[in-house]
Amino acid sequence: MQLKTKRLTLRELNEKDKDNLVKYANNLLVSRYLLVVPFPYKEEDAVWFINHCKENSQKKIRTSYELAISLDDELIGLIGLTGIKDRVGTIGYWLGEPFWRKGYISEALKEVIKLAKKLKLKKLKAGVFTENEPSSKLLLKSEFKITNNGNQKIIAKSTGKEHDEIIHELEL
Repeated sequence: MQLKTKRLTLRELNEKDKDNLVKYANNLLVSRYLLVVPFPYKEEDAVWFINHCKENSQKKIRTSYELAISLDDELIGLIGLTGIKDRVGTIGYWLGEPFWRKGYISEALKEVIKLAKKLKLKKLKAGVFTENEPSSKLLLKSEFKITNNGNQKIIAKSTGKEHDEIIHELEL
């Protein structure tokens, strides 16, 4: 699968993404707001994740689309439409720190919302730690609505710290 935006390509991961995956995910400023990404992020983590994504992409009925956000054919982050069940999916994303505040996630998110509509999903959800205000603002700008008050306690794998999570939803 490959999706194109004005500046980006969203595509399946491959082995050549390993080095950039480690380079950008192995940054506590990136992983601190991600639920399941470890820190430090090592080469074996990247290899496992790439293989996991390949397996998911080959399933007859896909419940997960984890895509490289690629700029000039180089991975700069990830965006996923995962946990698809009963026409509801979960959106998650991260971007390498050098690429923050350039509109890349907004651009990728719009394309993944289009994908969700093509898949005939009826709702998207996104969980954001309460401290991650830029991500929450992006989702609200993209017409997601907050559906809880941030009282769901979860633990980030990278830091071991407990966070409150705000759930955002978008009716399609």
